[in-house]
Amino acid sequence: MKKFECPDFVLGDKITEEQFNFFDKYGVIIFRNFLNSETVQVFIDELNKIERQWLAEGREKVNGIPLKFGKDEEGNKMIQRMCFLSLYSDSLHELLQDPRIRALIGLLYLRRSHR
Repeated sequence: MKKFECPDFVLGDKITEEQFNFFDKYGVIIFRNFLNSETVQVFIDELNKIERQWLAEGREKVNGIPLKFGKDEEGNKMIQRMCFLSLYSDSLHELLQDPRIRALIGLLYLRRSHR
């Protein structure tokens, strides 16, 4: 089997024609270094903080959506499916305001129009 080669795309404020074409042809696109490692760690810390808070509260739903629970590798209760996190974290909310995220919405329309 031949290894799939994906160009090193960079996500800007809009999707380029080359990026649209690649995604349309292969159904996948990889934007390297979209977030730096420090930012990723901030988001991981936020997720962990919210999870601890919700577990301590005994929360089972968020905005009517059930949380999905499981056990981590040490047998501790964990939340497997968390939702509406951007409502509980300023940094996650800010990520959704990033113009690069809005640019990705165009890919959803592209794929839907070819079905």
